[in-house]
Amino acid sequence: MLTLQRARPRDLPACARLAERAFEAERARSGALPPSARAGVAPLLEDLLARGAFYAAWEGEALAGYLAFLPPFAGAFGRCQGVFSPLGASVFAGSAPDRTFDALWARAAQDLTARGVTSFAVARFAHEEAAQRALVLNGFGARCCDLMRCAQAPLHAPAQDLDLRLAAPAELAGIAALEAALDAHLGRCPVFLFKPPAPPQRFARDVERDGLAVFAAFDGARPVAYLSVGGGGETFVDGAPLTRHIHGAYCLPALRGTGLMDALLAHALDCVRAEGTLWLGVDCETLNPPAYRYWRKHFTPYCLSYVRRVDERAIAPAQ
Repeated sequence: MLTLQRARPRDLPACARLAERAFEAERARSGALPPSARAGVAPLLEDLLARGAFYAAWEGEALAGYLAFLPPFAGAFGRCQGVFSPLGASVFAGSAPDRTFDALWARAAQDLTARGVTSFAVARFAHEEAAQRALVLNGFGARCCDLMRCAQAPLHAPAQDLDLRLAAPAELAGIAALEAALDAHLGRCPVFLFKPPAPPQRFARDVERDGLAVFAAFDGARPVAYLSVGGGGETFVDGAPLTRHIHGAYCLPALRGTGLMDALLAHALDCVRAEGTLWLGVDCETLNPPAYRYWRKHFTPYCLSYVRRVDERAIAPAQ
């Protein structure tokens, strides 16, 4: 029988042990995760306990699992309040992992909907079939995928007549038009990912702020494809030492299928490898089929994020 309660500071070591086992299981299955990323679990759990909603499930004296969400935020895939449970913020174990999730989800949803939350996102390791099944049967659908590859492994691509290089600051204004085209693509069917309009100079500001390296393919002076690389990402795995992350990529439709993006990615890998990078990550929307297919050619999925939107009418009936 499960006992549910709010997690306490003394529960964190047990939660960390479950999370580290889950990480090692995914690393064994995917073969594409940096071992040093394991150290990111404990700080993540401490942060979640300090400022999030954190629930633990026990079977007798043994921790059967936990589920934690970051604080609510506005505009979560719609005009609503949402919460996000990042990778490492949940583990469903015990004698019946599906029942552990069912119980934790019901408790968290009851508390959070009472606070006006109607959008829930939960990130799980990509090869956890039992957890994925439990999420889907509770009304969640996949939306985002995080992937990784060893940067030391070379990528072979066809030669290109175009100029592939690191873009200079003065060339970022032209590349901003490619990012705007990417945003427009994401906003159309079938993705429907809303991004507010941004001034052209935003791209250059973001590059400077985040310390991004922007690699581009030029046809003469005109950029026709780009790929930006920097630190960080959306999971604790991306924060591991000697790990970099792709923050954006786009190729003009007329040049897709020519091997240009493969060549640009190979060039970027050569550059970050020379700087000592060991791992390169990327994330994409699973509901953007071309991107999801492309990144899986060269990277290994290790995380899937699932989303459920609760019907507001069920939790706030008309008076």
